[in-house]
Amino acid sequence: MGSESAVIFRCPGGFGLGSALVSVSAYAGYCTRHGMALALDMRRLPYFSQDAQAGFFDAIEIAAPGLRLIADLAQVEALANRPDALALHRYQPLAFDQAPPAPVLEIDGVLNRRLAPWYGANVPDGYGIALKGWLKSAVEVRLAGHDWQGVIGVHHRHGNGEILESREDFTTAPDYAARAGQAGETLIADAAARAGGRPVFVAGDTSEFVAQALARVPGAFTLSRDIPNVPIMEYLRDKPELGLVEAATDMWALAACSEVVCVTSGFTEAAALINPRLKLHVHDMLRLGRGGDPQFAVQSARVHVFYRPDYPPVWRDLAAALRRAGDEDGAIACEAAARDVASGALCADERERRVRDVARIGDVVTAMGRSLSDGIHGANATRQFAQRLLSGGYADLAAGLLEAVRPAHPNDGRLWALSALAYEKQGRLPLACDAARRAVGLLPDMPATRLLLARILQRAGDPQAQAELAIAVRALKRDQPAPPC
Repeated sequence: MGSESAVIFRCPGGFGLGSALVSVSAYAGYCTRHGMALALDMRRLPYFSQDAQAGFFDAIEIAAPGLRLIADLAQVEALANRPDALALHRYQPLAFDQAPPAPVLEIDGVLNRRLAPWYGANVPDGYGIALKGWLKSAVEVRLAGHDWQGVIGVHHRHGNGEILESREDFTTAPDYAARAGQAGETLIADAAARAGGRPVFVAGDTSEFVAQALARVPGAFTLSRDIPNVPIMEYLRDKPELGLVEAATDMWALAACSEVVCVTSGFTEAAALINPRLKLHVHDMLRLGRGGDPQFAVQSARVHVFYRPDYPPVWRDLAAALRRAGDEDGAIACEAAARDVASGALCADERERRVRDVARIGDVVTAMGRSLSDGIHGANATRQFAQRLLSGGYADLAAGLLEAVRPAHPNDGRLWALSALAYEKQGRLPLACDAARRAVGLLPDMPATRLLLARILQRAGDPQAQAELAIAVRALKRDQPAPPC
């Protein structure tokens, strides 16, 4: 192994099944093209309650003739520790024909859209993705009740809690709910027109879309049993293996169809990698930059700066959007930020100041307070964005966003829990205690919420803290991982 060249791909914790399989496939193609081994670190894949590395390779089989696939973590780390290893910045994507810049390349996260353009990943000849073990058995039982010959598939990825991968979502597009609804209408109409009396399999990440398609398309059916009404990563924290069964069932069902109507989605990309003969009818309606007026573009660009303030192109994109919207001073300030970021001149505190004062992330949060007040998915997006604000050190903005959205969702315990965190980070302990008590009242069986309350009460000097901690400990002892199916 001492002289072996390899790519190490470390799957991030925020990846869904589609993004994970597309990424592995794209790096498999690159490694085969350049005669390298592919070392996979899947420990953060969120579909397993224990040992995701073993879980992934016990459930998913990757066949790549001529490619050495490394799954042993000791070997992965030995490669990473070699003196000739190069850790690529997550925003330095490889191109398929680009020569490796070092014998060992370490890539931590990110779906490389330069290496894997939408529905265009180069994979090795004879490449295949298959299920095995317990997951294969669980999925085959669900697929067995249908004859898949000639079935039309329809899949709508609505934006249920995901950070976009070159797609719009509830945070980047002020009118996303309407745009996603129109995308659903288009998919249903297209699938119905193509079916011609054939059965139509319906998959999606929102129960509303699935219900509408079943009601309006003759011969439509679904295999979905448990479509979450919370962001997918929240769901997977509670039910990882069940979430994997649901995702794999829909993905392999789509792959069993003869053709699929869909929006741009890593999920259907993966289905097409599973079945290269699958014919896709892709409606590119929700891809980033496909619509909106100049102010729409400004908000989208500001959100991207917030997500990736250490990536110079997002500052340049914001500069261009501001210039089109008539804000020349703002454009010049963003171009200066892009230069400073590229030179490495900005410390973390100065980056935060630029995000606040130049990208004006506060304006985005104010706009979100208005646009995210209606509907369950608006609440989901609020939680997602508030979590990012909190982890980035913007507790004041998180608190303001939550206060704006909470009145429309007074019984959403997770919004109250995030409010408690935001107030705690600001040192506003009386408000934090009140919000944490509301969260516990709405989510009495969630140990993490009681732990949050206990911690805040302890900081506030409340004698009830120990009692809440004892309740949380008992609940944690009761909690057992859900069975796979």
